[in-house]
Amino acid sequence: MENRDRKKATAEAELREIYKIVKSNQELSISAGLYAIALNASIQKTFEFITLNNLSDHPEKHFLSLASLRGICEDYICLKYIGELSVSERDTVIQLLMIAEVAQTSEAQREFFRKSNPGQIVYSRSSKNDDYEKARNGIEKILKVSLKKNSVLPSVWDMSKKVDLFDFYKFFYHGTSRFVHFSPRGLLRLGWGQDETKFNFSTGNFSVYYKEFAFFWGNWVLCLLLQLRQSIFESSEELDNAINCYLGILRDRGRWPELVTFEEMNIEPKISLFEIANRFSNNEGFEQWELDYMSLHFGFGPKD
Repeated sequence: MENRDRKKATAEAELREIYKIVKSNQELSISAGLYAIALNASIQKTFEFITLNNLSDHPEKHFLSLASLRGICEDYICLKYIGELSVSERDTVIQLLMIAEVAQTSEAQREFFRKSNPGQIVYSRSSKNDDYEKARNGIEKILKVSLKKNSVLPSVWDMSKKVDLFDFYKFFYHGTSRFVHFSPRGLLRLGWGQDETKFNFSTGNFSVYYKEFAFFWGNWVLCLLLQLRQSIFESSEELDNAINCYLGILRDRGRWPELVTFEEMNIEPKISLFEIANRFSNNEGFEQWELDYMSLHFGFGPKD
């Protein structure tokens, strides 16, 4: 118990150091360049995602917020891929991506409102196709790739392979896609009960798992984003040490949050998920969500 408490105190101290540095970099001058600004914005978004999940008193929010983790992971892959370009090239790519996105999105907006609410005036550009094609051609020239039709970057799948993050991409794709795509498993996973005959459906069910998934993997990706910033821009030895120490603590955990859990498969785990969850949470009220899942039954899991 003493060793466990000491590890928890160390983890909390390193997290506080990381968070303090993140919060101190919330403002960034335009002179830093568009790539640096985008990277810093992604770091802030990830930090606030973690904070929201850790402080929320509503169990339903943990499930509903996890869709954001998909975007956070794609931020990391795309920014790492673009970060391998020269300083001027990566800033130009970010600028061209913004131009192409505004062109595509405003066109979709214009078409939707034209049919659904024609009386409302919305932003659009008559030069949409020119803007989009010029941006797309500029990105192709810098990246030296042939882009697929209606694409302004290689697929995240392809970019992840290019920067040696394919396993990372596959893990988080399967872990988060059910929150942004139709998923029968994701829907039926909401049903839990005391036996095999009646189930209660709620995004608040299994909330300890969702909270821990967000906290653990959110902090993991935050550290990776910070390491990316450290590798490209002026690094801080203090931050390097804090990141490496905290990542070491995460790696040493007995059980990482999984994509398919023993609990939902109605198999008794070898170690309690909730013991692990409580071990590293720095939220004093976390225990209120602790449930005895050994007495619950997931409605659609296999029967042993």
